[in-house]
Amino acid sequence: MHNSHTSTLIDLHPLTGVVLDSYNEAHNIFADLANRLYDLLIASKGGDPHDYAITESIDMLISHTAQQFEYENKEMQRRAFPAAPQHIEEHREALEKLVRARRKWLTAGNADRLDHYLTRELAPWLVSHITRMDSVAAMYIAADKMVPEKPESKATPSAALNASESNKPDSLSGR
Repeated sequence: MHNSHTSTLIDLHPLTGVVLDSYNEAHNIFADLANRLYDLLIASKGGDPHDYAITESIDMLISHTAQQFEYENKEMQRRAFPAAPQHIEEHREALEKLVRARRKWLTAGNADRLDHYLTRELAPWLVSHITRMDSVAAMYIAADKMVPEKPESKATPSAALNASESNKPDSLSGR
């Protein structure tokens, strides 16, 4: 995604990132979408809940966030990450707050309230979440990916032959 915003709500450059490139890419997309939303809100000079660009921008941020959280949640569960329940709960709460901010925007059209949510809640939450939660989860998942998957139980040709012999009717096996 091209960075065309003029205001910076979220700047991830001071962060070193996490060990999984897919997470870093998702974080950068999130920051770009949030920064675009912030730019639109500032440019609207007070905002209007019927401002399609702002609503569309919120919707894009919600969509990206929901998809990324779903991916992360499945990876943590699949790999039995010990802190998955807490991490997943934090994802649920963050997405719920984002959806609530959208709903308040559409019903009240309060640009100051949306600005407050973006600057005082969402932006600090993302940086904190990356450093506290995603960095640890990413290290765990990356280490787990390095461990070869356990091979499926493989029957040897002789075991398969013996199994098929024992399943033959007595008239064919000479019993």
